[in-house]
Amino acid sequence: MILSIDASCSKTGWAILDKDQELLKYGLIKYTNKNKGKVLVNSYNAITNILKENSGINCVVFEDQHNQFFKSFKALVEFRGALLLAIYLFKIDMKVLYITPSHIRKVVLGRGNVDKEEVSQFISDKYEIDFMNMKENNGRDITDAIVIGLSYILEGDTNSNGKKISGTRTKRTDGNRVKKSKKGWD
Repeated sequence: MILSIDASCSKTGWAILDKDQELLKYGLIKYTNKNKGKVLVNSYNAITNILKENSGINCVVFEDQHNQFFKSFKALVEFRGALLLAIYLFKIDMKVLYITPSHIRKVVLGRGNVDKEEVSQFISDKYEIDFMNMKENNGRDITDAIVIGLSYILEGDTNSNGKKISGTRTKRTDGNRVKKSKKGWD
């Protein structure tokens, strides 16, 4: 099973899918408190509970975001750190992947320049669930999490030729560096 996460500092969409693209569970972690420490603890606890309740998860997939605004990027890095801590403390050898947004959309929808409404409509149609009108999905965080997981299921971390796909970076949990990318060591 795959846990895919659309992380943000205000609310986080998550989805659990199996290798056959079946959507098993999904949800939204909301942060009502603006205190950064409480938000980090809340996110840590929420991810820990998701992992405990779904013991078959063997891979976690994040959207790889590079925010142009330093303050937002810094907050997201801190937030993602709390999520990763929960994941690694739960299962030290968990596979964690990061996939770029344009690659996610290209794999699932055929092109990278797709807006959130189109993604949400596609996921709503595929799973016959009205995500478009779901109050909890108003930021499209749940459908973004689902499409992140689908992109990994459809392509894995290698393409049909067995080569590493350009939109995926694998991070080993034992601290060893696995490859050097265009952006430096992962």
